[in-house]
Amino acid sequence: YLIRTNSRGETLWSKTYGGQNTDYAWTIASTTDGGVIIGSHSESAGAGGHDVQLIKVDAQGALQWSMVYGGTSADGAYSLKQTYDGGFVVAAHTSSYGEGQHEIYLIRTDTSGNVLWTKTYGSSGGDFLRALDFTPDLGFIMVAETYSFGAEGADIYVVRTDMQGDTLWTRTFGGPGDDFGYSIRLTNDQNYIIAGHTRSFGQGQLDALLMKIDDHGEVIWAKTFGGPDEDFAYSVAPTPDGGYILAGGTKSFAMGGFCDILCNDIYLIRTDEKGDTLWTRAYGSLGEERGWQVQPAPDGGYAVLGISTGFGAGAEDFYFIKTDENGNTGCAEKGTQTIIGDPVFQLNTTTTVVNSGLISEEALMITGSPETSENTFCQTTNTDAITTVEIFEIFPNPAKNRLFVLFQLAQPEILEFQL
Repeated sequence: YLIRTNSRGETLWSKTYGGQNTDYAWTIASTTDGGVIIGSHSESAGAGGHDVQLIKVDAQGALQWSMVYGGTSADGAYSLKQTYDGGFVVAAHTSSYGEGQHEIYLIRTDTSGNVLWTKTYGSSGGDFLRALDFTPDLGFIMVAETYSFGAEGADIYVVRTDMQGDTLWTRTFGGPGDDFGYSIRLTNDQNYIIAGHTRSFGQGQLDALLMKIDDHGEVIWAKTFGGPDEDFAYSVAPTPDGGYILAGGTKSFAMGGFCDILCNDIYLIRTDEKGDTLWTRAYGSLGEERGWQVQPAPDGGYAVLGISTGFGAGAEDFYFIKTDENGNTGCAEKGTQTIIGDPVFQLNTTTTVVNSGLISEEALMITGSPETSENTFCQTTNTDAITTVEIFEIFPNPAKNRLFVLFQLAQPEILEFQL
């Protein structure tokens, strides 16, 4: 499902791509010809339960080509980039190849999706790829979670390769609990920044994590962010001033503040170049919201893409947020009392087993142009009737410049408040 919007988040067009079975996109990148490359998991095409799929479309969403890659078990794409020569590199997981049930699967293709080489990385315990970025020498760096190596349970697993996919070094980072890496980016000073979450360190049951490492895999610094409950990070991006912006979810600072299971809000954290917090924000409803991707915008603000069960037309909708440089949207947001920690990770060098494996073929695609339901929040609107609701929470109390009023409706409707 591909949606193109303008700078205000208004839909220009939307497209679907797939076959007779389940197909779902996991990663996307713009291409030098103005089009888009999509990485997905496909059950409609390929050799196994689901396969890695690349879908190349032009600037209007018209299909140009599609290829699937994998073996007889489950394989799926998680992260991709266009390479310096116009080809593509896809970081995926595989159960078809390698030493264990799940391994990192790196696929390098030409401009038409034809395979140049493939590699797998990991061991028998299970290794789950999350993200990939380039290195200064045109190689690749990947972050994953590993049950094959490390201290205990799940650990953060980083693999550094050259441009041919040959391993230069691997590292694990962890503590006594489970630790997860979900995003990795090359920084402005030619090091790497990793975002994820940790049960080993921090203030709550789960804390968001930001860690900076150098080009040899040594930790420069690490920070945790959160409150008394669960908080996590899925995406990080460098900011123009050398700092970082993180997006994820928070249960500690959710709008409802009283539910037991699905009540996370999107959690946005802005730091300086040393990981010290400049501001934090939470955005959401009484339902479930999570932020999956964040990017700095040209105007100095930030664009966040996530999901929501509390807003929108269906059980779960895309949730697209545009903020100013201080994280303000004027809509369903609040500041948070984030507690910052300085964890000390146990670092290990791993013996990563590298293998190759490949089955590839062209994929037959069915395309469509659905009518996308679009909802914009926080616009001034005239109302014909006033609905009385029972207010059950106001915060903060006392309030200085703004406050939040929480209530529940039997069905979605437009309200006018008289305070």
